[in-house]
Amino acid sequence: MKKQIVIFILIVLGLAVFAQDTAEDTKIKPDFDFKFEEFLPFYPGKSFEELKKTYKNPEELKGLGVQKVYRVVVKGLRYRFPVFFQVHTDGTILSFYSRLPSYFLHDTLHQALINRFGKQDGYIKDYGSAVYTWNNEQGMKITYSGSCTITCYPLYINAVINDVPQGLGTFENLLEKLQISKFTGN
Repeated sequence: MKKQIVIFILIVLGLAVFAQDTAEDTKIKPDFDFKFEEFLPFYPGKSFEELKKTYKNPEELKGLGVQKVYRVVVKGLRYRFPVFFQVHTDGTILSFYSRLPSYFLHDTLHQALINRFGKQDGYIKDYGSAVYTWNNEQGMKITYSGSCTITCYPLYINAVINDVPQGLGTFENLLEKLQISKFTGN
């Protein structure tokens, strides 16, 4: 009888150790190795030719107006998301927009923006969502949005050049262009 109790205790301890090892493997890690610097090549005012050194074959999107719009996919070990950007005919990036993964942490990304650009100039909160704006940082206007349900997560980030080059006619920010096409199909 004592042998059976000892064997039972050893089996229970063995299962407990196995369960703990398995639980460690399945934990979701908030560190996705994403750094805000991933957006540097897309900053308005940067060169499209320089961007093509990092992202070899950007996909050109059709039917979004006069300025050319491209899409690339930013990939990391644990993340993948698209970035859309507008290019002037002279090869200057005018704006970028990215719909961020919902598994990124809003607090981490928002703090990275504050660390880089200082406190936001504007803030609008409606129910569980918020939009933050930085109006004149490094020659661009930045708009960032996040939302909260059980946890808080980022929605999108958009940056547009402040000084729009001459000869563009009517310039439409990529964020506005995508919102209009979402509702009108254009």
